[in-house]
Amino acid sequence: MKILAISENSAELEQLSRILRNQFKDVEVILARTKEEAMDHASVNGPFGFFALDVEAKDYDPDELGKDLIEFTGQRPLVFIGQQSFINDRITQELYQSNEYNESILKPFEREDFKDDLLNKVGSALNFAKQEEFAASIQDIQPEEFIPMKIKGFYLYKSFPYDIYMEIVRGKYIKILSADKPYTINTLVTYAKKNVKWLHIKKDDQLAYLEEETKKCIKAIKKAPPKSEDTILVALRSITLIHQSLLAIGVTPDVLNLTGLLAETII
Repeated sequence: MKILAISENSAELEQLSRILRNQFKDVEVILARTKEEAMDHASVNGPFGFFALDVEAKDYDPDELGKDLIEFTGQRPLVFIGQQSFINDRITQELYQSNEYNESILKPFEREDFKDDLLNKVGSALNFAKQEEFAASIQDIQPEEFIPMKIKGFYLYKSFPYDIYMEIVRGKYIKILSADKPYTINTLVTYAKKNVKWLHIKKDDQLAYLEEETKKCIKAIKKAPPKSEDTILVALRSITLIHQSLLAIGVTPDVLNLTGLLAETII
């Protein structure tokens, strides 16, 4: 299980991390000092059980960052760290009450009961994470239920009409982008730097139909006699399917294959 802790104060981050690592042996604590680092970790190194957020930072808005993290990753507890006045002034009630497991830990870190308070509050958030077990994020799905697309194909869009998944190991996938939610090229670049070359789209009835019909056309073109009436009919059907597929999801391996065969047939 992973925890993402965000703060501009390196000393406090290290102290927080040390306490959590010593107490929870199966927990990995990942540290971020800026908003950009936090969002990069959320996109690449998750899923996270909860987020620990220093509300006294000067270079980012903790309320905005908290909302961005939740929007990007889905519901996760937030543990707000700071003096009570900062929590009151910089965290909206909307965000504070967005999850029943949200907690606040008051500074200074030097107070005698800080460790006990931290472990108590964090324990509540960890209970949530253990109950969830990230069932909504990591799924055991047969590869046949997905359509693969090269990651560079998603650079053309600002959002995508289907949920996008990344394969972690064979048969295990994590959803990294939600349908119709805006994303940036930087998000894709971050995955590309991790040597992710393919992303996966889970089929619905329409995509399953397009894939099946595309494969039928591929077989039919290979079997049809050159310049025959059957070839012309298959070519017309292929053009329609290619157009429908491009409108629905873009360029897939089957679409590329069919397009190449069609070009050879026409020439």
